[in-house]
Amino acid sequence: DIAAGEHVHTHNIAMGDFERDYAFGADVKPEPARLQARFMGIRRADGRVATRNYIGILSSVNCSATAARAIADHFSRQTNPSALADFPNVDGVVALTHGTGCGMDTQGLGMQLLERTLAGYATHANFAGVLMVGLGCEANQINAWLAHRYMPRGMARAMSLLVDVIRIAFFGAMVALTWQMMQKMDSYRMTIVDLPMNIVYGVCLFGFAAMTLRSLWVLRVHWQRGYSVLERPESTMDDR
Repeated sequence: DIAAGEHVHTHNIAMGDFERDYAFGADVKPEPARLQARFMGIRRADGRVATRNYIGILSSVNCSATAARAIADHFSRQTNPSALADFPNVDGVVALTHGTGCGMDTQGLGMQLLERTLAGYATHANFAGVLMVGLGCEANQINAWLAHRYMPRGMARAMSLLVDVIRIAFFGAMVALTWQMMQKMDSYRMTIVDLPMNIVYGVCLFGFAAMTLRSLWVLRVHWQRGYSVLERPESTMDDR
């Protein structure tokens, strides 16, 4: 033994064998199955079980957070108990807001995380229904979020193709309309600068023609690889 106050060093300590047995639970014997616990839950249509029956108010962007909270506050049992008097099976209305959704990269990691988080809220078993409140000009568009998270693959593919076709048709129509305008403005000259008006329309025609060609290229890329950015927001045009 080492006495109190004695110098401790290699002359009076040593490393010896110390066998350890990690076979925990090796002698456990099986027991008869116990009666499973039960509770008064709510069975959803998809088979999941909820412990609450709430209505969720989500905001697509921080700018609509105030409106989302105001909607939920209207149904508060503390300040307005009569609002849910006719709905005794509804436990309450809850607002889940955030501080993002505006000025974001629509194909970036932040947007993907926000969409996944909102999807997790919207599909939670404790929500019987969800209302999404948007502003309209945010980067996190509600229609794009629904398409990314909930639209069946076949429908998403058809909608993506439709968007590509409409884009081509729009820019093609702008080329035709600009060309018709140039024919009508052939003899007109600018008011401030004595130059033909068709210089301006010619620049517009070139831009619309370039966008038409690019739209055709985008359609070709989407068709060859079988998906678009609308279907996979994390993808880029360089992905193949």
